[in-house]
Parts: sequence; structure tokens; C-alpha cells
Amino acid sequence: MDKVVGSAAEAVAGLGRMLLDTSSHTLLQRVAPDRMLARIFGLLEGVHMGSLAIGSILAAALVAIGGEGTAFLVAGGAMLLTAAVAWPALRRLDTVGAARQQDVELLRGIPMFEPLGPA
Repeated sequence: MDKVVGSAAEAVAGLGRMLLDTSSHTLLQRVAPDRMLARIFGLLEGVHMGSLAIGSILAAALVAIGGEGTAFLVAGGAMLLTAAVAWPALRRLDTVGAARQQDVELLRGIPMFEPLGPA
């Protein structure tokens, strides 16, 4: 039973990671100027690596203090809280991200994409 729960948790974590990577990279490309993209993606990767390092240290401390169950509850609660706090800002970014006219014209030049709207 533990293997099934572990496998399911790993699958859900992988799905979440895929959605996070896809949405963060897509949103950033829509709202950031082209000349700044390399810097922004560098910052994103740096924050990601720093977060992994801090999370590794905190996870070990939480397991030492309260055991595995407590560590999982705290980590899961922190992720849910972060998502709840960030959700309104992410929704605003999604509605603000306007298509660049030059990109829209380029895509409209491809017959397959002609019927699509700018978004």
C-alpha cells in the first residue's frame, strides 16, 4: 500500500511540476520584453535552485524535530498557502499578457493559425 501511495504522490508531484514550468515560462514570455527574457529566466532558475537548497535544509530540520509526518504536513501546507496567496496575482498576469501585434501578424501568415484569436 505504501508503494501505491508513494507512486501516486510522485505522479501528482510530476504533474504539478510540469504545470508550473509550462505556466511560468509561458506567462513570462507573454509579459516580459524580449531583451529581458534571458535575465528573467536566469533569475527564475536561480530562485528555483535556491528554493531547492533551502527546502532541503528545512525538510531535514522538520524531520528531525517532528518526524516525517509533520514534515510532510508543513511542506504541503506551505505549498497550498503559497498557491492561495499567489493565485490572484497569477490570474491578473494571465489577463494582462497581451499578444504582441508583430507576433500575431506572423502567426496569421500561417494558414493553419488564421482563425485563431490573439490570445
